[in-house]
Amino acid sequence: RDSPARLAVLPGGRGNDFARALGVPRDPEGAARVAVGGRERMVDVAYVGDEPYLGIASLGIDSDCQHIANNTRVVRGSLVYLYSLLRALGGWRGATFTVTADGERRSYDGYAAAVANTGVFGGGMALMPMAECDDGRLDVLLTKSHPKRRYLRGIAQVFRGTHLDPRYTEVLRAEAVEIDSSPPYDVFADGDPIGRTPARVTVRPRCLRVLVPA
Repeated sequence: RDSPARLAVLPGGRGNDFARALGVPRDPEGAARVAVGGRERMVDVAYVGDEPYLGIASLGIDSDCQHIANNTRVVRGSLVYLYSLLRALGGWRGATFTVTADGERRSYDGYAAAVANTGVFGGGMALMPMAECDDGRLDVLLTKSHPKRRYLRGIAQVFRGTHLDPRYTEVLRAEAVEIDSSPPYDVFADGDPIGRTPARVTVRPRCLRVLVPA
């Protein structure tokens, strides 16, 4: 916040979800035009412990999915996330999560826990369509146990942001989140492992200057 430096986002990865969330074109020429002539926007930065991230931190079946995605050579591009999720689902045996959001504790059996700064991950999955990256809050998604066939239907819905069925999911908002799990999981954010359960997630409001389309 105290630095005059501004971040220009040049998409070059497989998912490019931070660019997608900010409306930055995913083609090099379009992104370069934003870098030169875009307007400044102040955005939040989330942290798992002391490790910063900009998108969504998640664990559980998402951890298994990311391990597969980061090690596969079978599928390339953004489709690797869909491929890895289907593979992870085939071997999923369930887990127990304990999430404390601003002091309010919940325990549940399920698939995953996610803490969002922006709303998109996995190459365009609108996991938390209501998330805003400049509101000083974290959006938390608890995905609870339900049949795998219903989970498969949700995979198609998540690209449209229509998957948040209250029978199977719960959404919370908080400034600080503590997560534990049995078994323990790596916490992934922006495609990389940045922690392991138990983990604490916090947010620093509007501390990063980013260039977005004018």
